[in-house]
Amino acid sequence: MNKDEISELLDKEYSKNKETHCPALGNELVYFNHEGLRHLKRKGEKIRPINDQIRRFYLLSYAMNIISNSQIISNYRTNIDKKGVKIQFWTLSKIIKNRNVKIVIRQVENRPKHFFSIFDKKEKPPEGGLSQAR
Repeated sequence: MNKDEISELLDKEYSKNKETHCPALGNELVYFNHEGLRHLKRKGEKIRPINDQIRRFYLLSYAMNIISNSQIISNYRTNIDKKGVKIQFWTLSKIIKNRNVKIVIRQVENRPKHFFSIFDKKEKPPEGGLSQAR
């Protein structure tokens, strides 16, 4: 599969999502707009590696479920960009198939909140591992 085919698949999958309520954010609507799609393909002005885009494409199938069922915000941060614009980020996470899948929701100034990113990390086994359990 070449990068144009991957980009087209990502566009098609992403366009299935429009909006969903997020209990962790007081049931506010979270929109899936062009900014989130762009961030799945790029980081800043640089195009993400194809393997990274493919991984995010597969994770995207979990996005609506995580947003619409999350009760807790796992992280929050706020930034002021070079132009003085306030940008807020909320992170939601869920363990899926031994991976910690994280969703980032972003709000620029007072505009509506929107899906911004999705990524995962393999969960570490508990301290001492299973062989230590008695």
